[in-house]
Amino acid sequence: MEPRPPTFILPNSPSCRVVDRFSDLPENVLVDEDEDGRIPFWPLLCHLLQEPILTASQLIDRLQTIAANAEGCEGGDYGSLKDFLAGDDEDFFGSTWPNLRDIALALPRYFTTGQLDILEPGRPLRLSRGQAACLVIHQFVCSAVPQRHDDGYQDFSIWYASGQRHPVAVQMYLTALFSYFTSLPDAQALMNDHELALEDSGRCVTYTLHEQDEKSLDGVTLGAVYVDYLGNYNTDFHLPEVQGPHGAVVVSANKVVGFGQSATQEEIFVGIAPEACPVVLVAPHLTNETVITVSGARAMLSVTGQRRDISWTVRPTPSPVTDFRSWAQAWRGGRLIFMDALEMDMVETADEILPDLLPENIQRELRKAQTGFSAHPGHTAVWTGLWGCGAFCGDAGVKLVVLWFAASAAGVRLNVVLGPEQHEIGRRFELVVSACKKMSAGRLRELLLEVPKGLRKLEILDWLVEGVSTGG
Repeated sequence: MEPRPPTFILPNSPSCRVVDRFSDLPENVLVDEDEDGRIPFWPLLCHLLQEPILTASQLIDRLQTIAANAEGCEGGDYGSLKDFLAGDDEDFFGSTWPNLRDIALALPRYFTTGQLDILEPGRPLRLSRGQAACLVIHQFVCSAVPQRHDDGYQDFSIWYASGQRHPVAVQMYLTALFSYFTSLPDAQALMNDHELALEDSGRCVTYTLHEQDEKSLDGVTLGAVYVDYLGNYNTDFHLPEVQGPHGAVVVSANKVVGFGQSATQEEIFVGIAPEACPVVLVAPHLTNETVITVSGARAMLSVTGQRRDISWTVRPTPSPVTDFRSWAQAWRGGRLIFMDALEMDMVETADEILPDLLPENIQRELRKAQTGFSAHPGHTAVWTGLWGCGAFCGDAGVKLVVLWFAASAAGVRLNVVLGPEQHEIGRRFELVVSACKKMSAGRLRELLLEVPKGLRKLEILDWLVEGVSTGG
């Protein structure tokens, strides 16, 4: 996979030029046309956004025009978006849409250079609420020229066409997006808040790429572990009131992070928090040494279930007030750690050796998790499900032990979150924790490397308990 370009070009960039396909730009707007017939996109986009939109049909027509001029995805028939907007009352087009338009038109004030730098270690992207809203609205209107050549998405056009493979998930993401839109303060208030955020990074949504040197387990004492047995999957661990001031939740990510069209954990956690969605504009492809964190993005929905069986409720949002210091505190979201696990089904082994138990694979997963758990100095707790044990085919027994190593080395409390069908492995893991609590992390890792061939999941955990009890 080729690396991404070092910058993401926004529509107001001088280098962003398009063909005015339908001759929409009025003749009295003077622009420079190059030898290929291309003009600066921003004047054309401003004109398209400023033209009145009073109905859902007009909105969809405008989105199609913008996408065609940006040479992006035209969204097919826009059937899913049309169905979602059916019967919408006049409030959206009477007040919400004009506010979105004004926020979108503030793009040159929010981003004077017309571009975003791709994340690098030590160079986080901090966005005020106004900047984040501006980017999300431009993702909604699909105004950026195509810049992705991988499996990721840069805008929300993937949710617009008919024939969605998971229509309920798409309805959920659109619900989150429009709940976000209707909850936004007015454009001028967001600009005022932006001025405050320039001096207070705590008011921002922050996107960060983390990388750190490998840490030894020598001398590391195994830390505390808590197992949460859920009656059903939920997104509560996304919330700051659950995480507390120094917690974070692991997102089981792909190398190309972001939102999508189905209901994986990653897609849900990003899709229900629109302020997290701009991560796709600046996230490089994850390597074996890197993780990405997003801090402060507010979840608009509370979701229960997973995959095809999901439901949600809209979370109440604080009303915008004159004192934006208090509003920003009430609005804040939690912390997400995007970590990609090894795809164990792609690893070839011989003699019934479990890929998860190969020393190099244990080391890779350990370093990845250590980097994620150490991403924010001062963090004291992390919540995680069975990371890498779904589509990536990781062994749950091995993964839980490796996550325990990583949390112990990072000095954070490990909170394992398990769905209904995973309770038994949680109970067996707790037996390992009880049996090994006086053992060093380094010694337990040595014992893990001695697991006999052919053992899997619960068998591995049972073997570890027996090995400790017999003095192994």
